[in-house]
Amino acid sequence: IREPAGTRQVRLPLPHPDPLVTRLVGLECGAQAVRAAADVRLGARWTRRGDALAGEVVMRRRTPGTTVTLHDVGGSVIFGLSPTGAREKPLAVLGPEREELTVPVRFTAPNCSAHSMADAKKPYAFPFWASLPGLERRYLELEVTAELRGSLDRLLRETCKNR
Repeated sequence: IREPAGTRQVRLPLPHPDPLVTRLVGLECGAQAVRAAADVRLGARWTRRGDALAGEVVMRRRTPGTTVTLHDVGGSVIFGLSPTGAREKPLAVLGPEREELTVPVRFTAPNCSAHSMADAKKPYAFPFWASLPGLERRYLELEVTAELRGSLDRLLRETCKNR
């Protein structure tokens, strides 16, 4: 703590076990376990198809023999991200016999209201939910490249001007 006379360290007791801390550690460790087992990312090629940007989510194995399940993907306040076509959930299972798989997805810009544009604090934060055997599904976020951000911005400008 910084005070006029200098700084001092303060220790606060943390009850043990603490259900909230246990849950937070479990969520973070579970997300790290998913990341260690497979690289889940947005693909490199995106194609404009009408009012959507089509591409794929790519799952690449990092740990041999581990099954990774991709349960779902989601959009942000401004952009929608959804699987292409009729897909059941989970969206994909990367079994031990495969090194990589892809899930076709598409971005849309369904929310062009001034309120949503002004309120969008994380317009490029796209969640996905994945799990490993014996581990409940975990929330993670897909990384968006600068190139994909530019394509999403163009999609937003071009599709929202018509509404």
